[in-house]
Amino acid sequence: MRNVVVPLVILVLVAAFIAVNLAVVTGGVSRLDRLLETAETAVLSGDFGAARAALSDFSKDFAVFRKYLDAVISHTETDSIMLSTERLPALCREETAADFLSEAAVTRALLRHIRDCEIPTVENIL
Repeated sequence: MRNVVVPLVILVLVAAFIAVNLAVVTGGVSRLDRLLETAETAVLSGDFGAARAALSDFSKDFAVFRKYLDAVISHTETDSIMLSTERLPALCREETAADFLSEAAVTRALLRHIRDCEIPTVENIL
């Protein structure tokens, strides 16, 4: 009986980690995505002040979220997002809507890619 218990405990622990990790990653990405969407909407309406406020919130949330991501995801992926997020405030200060919107789209795509890679699908498992 003991030969069955240990593998079952390990299986339950792995499943729990996958579930918690998926919840944390999808929640964090959704929160960051909403903040970027708010900034994009503000830029489209010409309100760069509101966009800067949304970017400030985004930067704070990403700094906290990145600590978790660095523990569970490849650093190259988080570094790519960090570089993209560093460009956003500069583009917002320059009030270049087209460049800001394209960089925000890149950042959102990178965040969604991380979320999609954490979903337990056949492609991600194999």
